[in-house]
Amino acid sequence: MKQIDHASLASDVGEENILKKLQTGLQDALKIGSKDVHLQAQDVLANQLGRMLDNRFILLRNIILTPGSVPIPMILIGSTGLWVINARGEDGLFKAEGENWLEMNRKDQQLQPASRNLIRQTLDFTQAVNDFIGAIGDPYPVAQPVLFFGHPGAHIDADQQAVRIVRMDAVDRLYGTLIAGKPILDSLQTQKLVDLLVKASEDSHAQKVEVKLPETKDEFWQEEEEEEAPEPDALTKTLSGIDLPPVLKNLHLTNQQWTILVVMAAVEVVILIGFILFILIAF
Repeated sequence: MKQIDHASLASDVGEENILKKLQTGLQDALKIGSKDVHLQAQDVLANQLGRMLDNRFILLRNIILTPGSVPIPMILIGSTGLWVINARGEDGLFKAEGENWLEMNRKDQQLQPASRNLIRQTLDFTQAVNDFIGAIGDPYPVAQPVLFFGHPGAHIDADQQAVRIVRMDAVDRLYGTLIAGKPILDSLQTQKLVDLLVKASEDSHAQKVEVKLPETKDEFWQEEEEEEAPEPDALTKTLSGIDLPPVLKNLHLTNQQWTILVVMAAVEVVILIGFILFILIAF
């Protein structure tokens, strides 16, 4: 099975995401925090399917069909059809009734509507893919919704649920469904759909919102407010005078953003020093 994952593209768009990526890199270096549980769920399913399915199946991960929309966790395309898979990492006790999604409250042990309806979310993901396919004009099959749980502590009581629900210990049953169907897509149709979905996601990631400064002064501005600009703080002055290496200059960050980055780095260093002191004292 082939895989195409666009999870990393989102962190490459925009200056704020660059800062977030740098922070994540520092955290990874210090081994602080853990990988997103839902991405872990994707990995669990992708690894299991990868050992079962051949290259007639292609798995797309974290595809964004329109700018600003939520990434669709997984889209599986093969000779026997299409499946939109919402991979989740929650644990707990849940109940599915049609399109309703309930979860057990840990305090009073009562079932109640969940804060996020995962069945409705899965259906929305699937509808977005079907709308995209419908706009192509080719006779592709309708995508089927699947809700997958990659945490062994997730227990689901299902009653005529609107989507197929698969736990991590039942992937072999899903595999049976994937290969049991009659072939309805050839390799050219599969690759065309993959190319269109990937291009849509790349275009959505690349599209940036451009902010234009006003060409004229706002009529509500007061003259006294524009007499003198506020003095930058000492740290901003210091940063503006530093001759940065070309690699860092190419990031094109503002002085305020460099200030935030320096503060973040300082916090990470303090955490590392505290961790080292804790180890030395404890042992």
